[in-house]
Amino acid sequence: MAFSDRFRRQHDAATLSARNLRALVERHRPGGDTIPIAVQLARLFSALRSHLAEEERCLYRALTATSNRDAAALARRFHQDMGSLAWDWEEFMQRWASSTVIALDFAGFEYALGRLLAALDHRIECENATLYPVADALFPDLQGKAA
Repeated sequence: MAFSDRFRRQHDAATLSARNLRALVERHRPGGDTIPIAVQLARLFSALRSHLAEEERCLYRALTATSNRDAAALARRFHQDMGSLAWDWEEFMQRWASSTVIALDFAGFEYALGRLLAALDHRIECENATLYPVADALFPDLQGKAA
């Protein structure tokens, strides 16, 4: 078990949750019930909030503190480039706080959600392909102990 396995499993769960949310949004019809969408959105957000905090606490701190300058620089670049994602989700959830608000401007919700999910997909792809392999190579003694 690699250091990043827990984070990768969380990514897989977030990807599945986002896919389920996208499906609900795609099936929605004007005047239809938006409660299932709001519930799925809350589930995804809760998982993401926890994941991002854990990544910050365990992964990014460890990488930026390492004596490996390239790894530390990579972690800082990732943190800087993609660090706003947590804030973007917080703002999004404040804006779209209920099924009623979602229903009142469904097109706006759908557009904003699409942009945010695309950013999430990009971050997951980049972390899985670039950042996690570096962490796994640097911390072989911490296999499976990212949490």
